[in-house]
Amino acid sequence: MINQRPKNKRFTHISTALNTTLEPFRSRYAKGDFQEIWASWEAAVGPEIAKNAKPAGFRDGCLLVSVSCSVWMQHLQFLKSDITERINTAYGSPIIRDIRLRIGQQ
Repeated sequence: MINQRPKNKRFTHISTALNTTLEPFRSRYAKGDFQEIWASWEAAVGPEIAKNAKPAGFRDGCLLVSVSCSVWMQHLQFLKSDITERINTAYGSPIIRDIRLRIGQQ
């Protein structure tokens, strides 16, 4: 006999199931902090850098930034401490300890 799903149950979207399952494993700096960083990114780095570099992830005080090419990666290597200070100032507390750069999708 085939097991049938009870009629009164609704499907759950996969994103909801994954978020519920993974929530205990997320960093204490989760969505809210990353959204704040994303929102203040262009103001912190300026429009030229913002066109070529975007925040890609955030975990345990480390901001991952995707850059458009190796030239921008090299340029931002020299600006990491300045960008860290600007974002921490905009955020109001020292949320970022380090910035890691990678060449990737914007």
